[in-house]
Amino acid sequence: MSFEIGDSFKIADRETFKYNCKAQSDFIIKRFSESGLSVYYDDNRTNKKCRCYACKGSEVEKCIGISNIELVSKRLQRERNLKLELLGI
Repeated sequence: MSFEIGDSFKIADRETFKYNCKAQSDFIIKRFSESGLSVYYDDNRTNKKCRCYACKGSEVEKCIGISNIELVSKRLQRERNLKLELLGI
C-alpha cells in the first residue's frame, strides 16, 4: 500500500508498543523520512489518553514507522469530503 503526503491515518494497535495505543484520532501525513520507512505528523492533542511510545512526549511533530499505521482515507478523498461538508451536501 502506498502512502502520500496528506493521507489520513490512525495509529495501528500493534504489540510493538509497550502499551497498545488507544488514540482514536486521525492524523495527517506531513512528510516522509529520508529512508521512506517513517512518516512525520503533527500531534496537536492536549488531553492524551494513551501512554504508548507514539503518544507520549510533548513535542508537536512526531514520527512513526509506516508499519505501525493504518490508512483511513487518501488525500483526495479527504479533500472531497471537506469540500462537500463546506457546501452542506
